[in-house]
Amino acid sequence: LEAALQIQLKTLPPGSREVLDTRNELATTFYRAGDLATAEAQWLALAEDGSRYLGDSHSLTISALGNAATTLRRRGEFARALPLAKRAMEAEARMPDVSPHSALVTRLKYAQALLDVDRAAEALPLLEAIWTEAETGFAATSFWPGDVAMRRAQALARLKRKAEAIPWIERAIERY
Repeated sequence: LEAALQIQLKTLPPGSREVLDTRNELATTFYRAGDLATAEAQWLALAEDGSRYLGDSHSLTISALGNAATTLRRRGEFARALPLAKRAMEAEARMPDVSPHSALVTRLKYAQALLDVDRAAEALPLLEAIWTEAETGFAATSFWPGDVAMRRAQALARLKRKAEAIPWIERAIERY
């Protein structure tokens, strides 16, 4: 991928969709290989370049922001992940033709980022709002509804509402 990117950069503008897509695949490869620092740096740079060349509310820009936030979360850098997850969610909300699945996943990533920084009171209404979409909008074999239910249980437990959290844990287990 690095060699392909160098060839592309010799023949295509740096803001071309082909170059940006290759950069995204390269960052994904580093992420999957466990090189989170490199993946993070590449996705952050890609998010900025995606914004510059394609716009803030382009799917590639939003994906790069969300992936950078996920990578930061995996590295334990929760405070740095939160504004990226929020920026991705807000940019996606401005998209005229965003897919419901994509929007749900982006909002779930933001809710998780809120939970990571102990802001369960803010995460809970967001999780409540996306539950119906998650339950009805995904195939029975999808793990996303389970993730939403588990995050909702986490938020309730952190708010000392443990009795309300238990049914959500059960729903998560059922969906998983």
